[in-house]
Amino acid sequence: MSCDDVDDYDRLIAWLPALDLVHLGLGPDGHTASLFPGSAGLEAKPGRMAIINTDPTGLNPHQRMTLTFAAIARARLVVFTSPASPSATPGATESGSRPPGQPHQRCRGHVDRGHEAAGE
Repeated sequence: MSCDDVDDYDRLIAWLPALDLVHLGLGPDGHTASLFPGSAGLEAKPGRMAIINTDPTGLNPHQRMTLTFAAIARARLVVFTSPASPSATPGATESGSRPPGQPHQRCRGHVDRGHEAAGE
């Protein structure tokens, strides 16, 4: 889908009873799902499932179609994978464990240690 199709995608996600799985990464600035700190996407209208968002810092220069927090919260399971060590990404933990203060029991964290071994 192109970013021009965001309204169609929004209607499709809203029509579904739930998403089975949302698998997200964590950016070095703490963003996930292209919901950047300080971006307009964090203030999506209630009930909106998909939006176009941009990084207000310009570090990620392209527009992105992304799920909103409301859409992510409707998922049956949310998995976060971080390519960094737990100390570099707050809240990241070993696979299957639950970070403190996690929003609900359907979230899981995973640290991809393969990046560390490769020196990335």
